[in-house]
Amino acid sequence: IQFTHFQVTPGVNAEPTWTVSLLPLVSGLALSLFVAILVGRINVSHLREMVSLEIAYQGGAMILEDNNAQRVQIRLSELLPPGMR
Repeated sequence: IQFTHFQVTPGVNAEPTWTVSLLPLVSGLALSLFVAILVGRINVSHLREMVSLEIAYQGGAMILEDNNAQRVQIRLSELLPPGMR
């Protein structure tokens, strides 16, 4: 079997250059950025869900303790972070 497109001519360097590794480098960087963005979004949604669960738990406990709706609402609004108000 002869592979004519892989013939090496005398005097030409047959070793791969740094450009061969450029495509995997760029692909790896793009993939790592994509994964980092996904992990960040999952983390943010997880934190929002945990805040919601904490507010629901605290709200239930406050309603059992004190059945005044205005006081419960004021105390629960203090638990919200500024970005979720």
